[in-house]
Amino acid sequence: MNNMVMDPGKRRPQMDKSTARKAAAEKGEGLGDDVGLLPDTFILPYGKQLPGLLSRPRARLRLEWLYWKQFAWNVVGASSTSGPEHDAGRVQLQDDINTVSFTRTLIYKFTAVKPRPKLGILRLSNTASSLYTTMYENLASGNIDSLRPHLTQSLLETLRARISARAPGTTFRWKLHKHIRRPRLVSFKAAPLSMTEPTTARTTIQQAVVRFRTLQSLTMVKHVKQKDGSVVEVNATENGQEVEPKEIVEYFVIQKFSIKGKDANWVVWGTTEPMTVEKVEWENKRRLGLL
Repeated sequence: MNNMVMDPGKRRPQMDKSTARKAAAEKGEGLGDDVGLLPDTFILPYGKQLPGLLSRPRARLRLEWLYWKQFAWNVVGASSTSGPEHDAGRVQLQDDINTVSFTRTLIYKFTAVKPRPKLGILRLSNTASSLYTTMYENLASGNIDSLRPHLTQSLLETLRARISARAPGTTFRWKLHKHIRRPRLVSFKAAPLSMTEPTTARTTIQQAVVRFRTLQSLTMVKHVKQKDGSVVEVNATENGQEVEPKEIVEYFVIQKFSIKGKDANWVVWGTTEPMTVEKVEWENKRRLGLL
């Protein structure tokens, strides 16, 4: 997440960076498990996050080449039923379709699992928007119980600890002023967590990354008890001034499990960051066993 407006010094939900764990497939309450960001998820940087063509031409061209290589592989490659690989898009309205790996998604939908899973790809941006607002409003106000049905268990516990660490009587007021750009689906992946069971008994996961570019603000608020016993909210920022809204770009990750053909609800996994050349090189070394 980039410069997210959150508690000072704790700007974003922290997430487990581990790779997917197939053991979650064996648990009936898979929603409580963090299986990590699915492997090979490639998020192309956006706008100023991209290396400059003049300042860092080699880095820029390498990222663009890797992105289009992955995109082509997603579209035409892949007859493996071990689960669709990543796919990311960066275009306008029909990009929510173009960002999906057609071949692998079709394999997932029509052959890997029965009954056929519902994807609802065109509604994912709206689903993510609703969860985005719900999470940040309740996190700011400290209403952790309202978040329980909407987050993975690991993220819920992380945010619970963050709220507990606040000074007594202190909360925040989060405000989404506007969307500078509409929420954009930039990655969608779907796969069985295991292929050993019959197609009717498999646990599967769908995971989507939606980019938000918004104008938002976060105001610290203290609850002050009055002489008559009532409690009022007082702006606790410096000089009591309203906080200027900031432009925030975030990559918001949501996921949904399906256990033996029964879909759970979409929940928030957390946030992630776009790909960098340094990350690509690190991943290549890891795969070669050099780390």
